[in-house]
Amino acid sequence: MDAEQDSSTYITKQTYLALAFCLRPEVQEIAMALLMSLGYEGFEETQRGFRAYIPKEAFREAAIKETLAIFEPQSWSYTSEEVAPTNWNAVWEESYPAVYIEGFCQIISSFHEQKEDFTHTVWIDPKMSFGTGHHATTRLMVRHLQEMAVEGLRVLDMGCGTGILGILTAKMNAKEVVGIDIDPWSHENGRENIQRNEMGHKMEILLGDVSKIPAPSFQVILANINRHVLLADIPRYVECLTDDGILLISGFFPSDEAVIMPVATTAGLKQISQKQEGDWLSIRFQKV
Repeated sequence: MDAEQDSSTYITKQTYLALAFCLRPEVQEIAMALLMSLGYEGFEETQRGFRAYIPKEAFREAAIKETLAIFEPQSWSYTSEEVAPTNWNAVWEESYPAVYIEGFCQIISSFHEQKEDFTHTVWIDPKMSFGTGHHATTRLMVRHLQEMAVEGLRVLDMGCGTGILGILTAKMNAKEVVGIDIDPWSHENGRENIQRNEMGHKMEILLGDVSKIPAPSFQVILANINRHVLLADIPRYVECLTDDGILLISGFFPSDEAVIMPVATTAGLKQISQKQEGDWLSIRFQKV
């Protein structure tokens, strides 16, 4: 993104379009993944769906209709409006309250007050990247990690977004953390957040998809993505896990468990535990 930034202000030079999508909860994650492939650079949840951002000159209405044609025509709609060059710092302060998870982890930005009674603090300035800790899928992953020991282990964070989960494991004394995301904006923002948390000596973020997973094996793989990607990529995750390694997944609904479990079992995984918040499910597997 063409942008101008100093230590206190982040202002885009481009004019963006903000598209407000209204669609069923069970297809929102898939829709976001599809739109990301069209160049949409950031997503923000709303009460009826989500808002997606794209440079005005990159917007193509025909591309949206073609890409979202997998859904029933009457099941989704959108409206759009221009977003003038914007002070995103002000937007963040209005849109992102701090996230506090049971005394274990606080996910805060530079404009939040840091509390003292948390084991770990993850500093996130989300800009336009997806993954601010406010979605139930991220909280579920953090609650799983609260019950795990990752000290001295190699961790892979697939679809890392702003880097929250990978940064948290680095602060939990993981030996090495690799994040991977297909979104260039998330790649850049995640790297900035790593530096903000002073975890550059432990964590790196790669730009790409599952094909970018480094050859050495991992003891823990985190994948907070969506059902579509998980079903396609679980076998590859298992290939990259050490014996008895842990795969922790989220980003899908309880009704999706029936299709995810056969794929996981066939790939060589057994379920250890699961957690649910609202309409979202997260499962912890172990390689057998």
